[in-house]
Amino acid sequence: MANTPGRGAKRSLLPILMTLGVVLFTPLPTHGQSFGLNRLSIEPRVGAAFPTGDFGNVDPSCPPGGESCPFPLQVGTETGWRWSIRALVEITPRLSVLGEYGRTSLGCSPTFCGTDKKPQTKAVGVGLRAIVFPLGSMDIWVEGGAVLEEASIIRTRDQSGSQSISTVSYPWSVGFSGGFGAELALTGERTSFFTPGFRFQYVPADPPSTDSDLSSITATYMLFEIGFRILLGK
Repeated sequence: MANTPGRGAKRSLLPILMTLGVVLFTPLPTHGQSFGLNRLSIEPRVGAAFPTGDFGNVDPSCPPGGESCPFPLQVGTETGWRWSIRALVEITPRLSVLGEYGRTSLGCSPTFCGTDKKPQTKAVGVGLRAIVFPLGSMDIWVEGGAVLEEASIIRTRDQSGSQSISTVSYPWSVGFSGGFGAELALTGERTSFFTPGFRFQYVPADPPSTDSDLSSITATYMLFEIGFRILLGK
């Protein structure tokens, strides 16, 4: 099976990554604020993950090589949950660089996945968060960046067509993430914040060489999360 769509999608991300790199490494005005660990904060996040696209809608009833099947046999995903931990460094009072590590555990019908296997992802990312305007007592932010992700799906038959439930991990692949949310100070000193938000994540991936009969996937999902940002220095 040709994997051109996955590779083409990766090539299309190159301008995005180059632009992100330019933004990240271009000196920005500090408005009298020193750049250092005194502006570092951490932000644990947790929320619901809603798969979309072919990552959440592949056909679990088709055998490998089936002529009438749009995909070889691999099981899609259902709604699950995600957690992540972030580190943010303020460049200006309204712009921060962020780094993230996160994991997603997604649902799957026991009919196809059994009781001990679940589709999942793990990812690292880097990006920018900007506060764009105040709304009452909250600040509204937008963010975007690059993601490196490993996605695992479930297949219910081996390549010979025999019943065999197994987990297949697609190689680490590059994609992007973007979203928006709000930030509400929890203390008068503004050292801790409640940060609910919405994000969309998109990562195209080709199957591993050990399961080359499987289709390329686009691991896309929406995230509704809550977070708590804690400023480590002032």
